[in-house]
Amino acid sequence: MSRAEEASQEEVASLGGFLDERLGDHAELTLAPMLGGGSCEIFAVERSGQRWVLRRAPRHASSATAHDVLREFRFLDAIKDQPVRIARPIVTCPLTRRITSTVPL
Repeated sequence: MSRAEEASQEEVASLGGFLDERLGDHAELTLAPMLGGGSCEIFAVERSGQRWVLRRAPRHASSATAHDVLREFRFLDAIKDQPVRIARPIVTCPLTRRITSTVPL
């Protein structure tokens, strides 16, 4: 899925199932690509009246460490309760988890 494409119903359903499982509830969601994010891909996620940003490494990363979004999540999670302005991390998943068989989450 490129930044210009809308998410398919299958991708939205798969991400919705993952979030339902991890957050312990069920809610409809919308998923739309956003511009920006540097070389990482970002998506607007709306669920239960909340708005989040999903950030993932590009599908064809040029380096194993340059796009380590799991490392970024761990860092943000470690400082989330400090009095600093950051994006508050909600949930992460292993790089092997996929929205669909072709689109890694």
